Amino acid sequence: MADGAPERFLAALDEGERPAAQALIQLLAEGGCPCALKEARSGPTLSFKRGAKGGSLAVFVCRKSGAKVRLYPQRALADAALLDGLPEGIKDAIRRAAPCKRLVGSGSCNPRCPMGVSFSLDGQPMQLCRHTAFFFPLREKALPALKRLLASELPA
Repeated sequence: MADGAPERFLAALDEGERPAAQALIQLLAEGGCPCALKEARSGPTLSFKRGAKGGSLAVFVCRKSGAKVRLYPQRALADAALLDGLPEGIKDAIRRAAPCKRLVGSGSCNPRCPMGVSFSLDGQPMQLCRHTAFFFPLREKALPALKRLLASELPA
């Protein structure tokens, strides 16, 4: 692990956010995902990659409203049973995410944006911004669902 980066990130969290963050960080570390800590205006950011040369898998951020995790699923997007089996609170957060302007053809986005994600949730087609579609508060109540999502992305 990147020289104590997870511990430094966890130290910045409120006591109530630490257990959920710690459980997800442990899952990612055991899955062999490299991590990096960066400082941002709102606090530290801890990011995990899919492998040494892979893209982002999860990013933990600190916000005024509390710590959050942004997931970048790939395999889970094709697994309708996994997505449809998520708790309603998680599905509601996904449904509230911003649409991808490039996918729905409603305007231009940042030219560096790698495009949003397309998937189906409860039979409804979704075309959402990849940065807001899977962005959740770190709460123990959501932990089982977040663990299932992340586990589906890790190597078997």
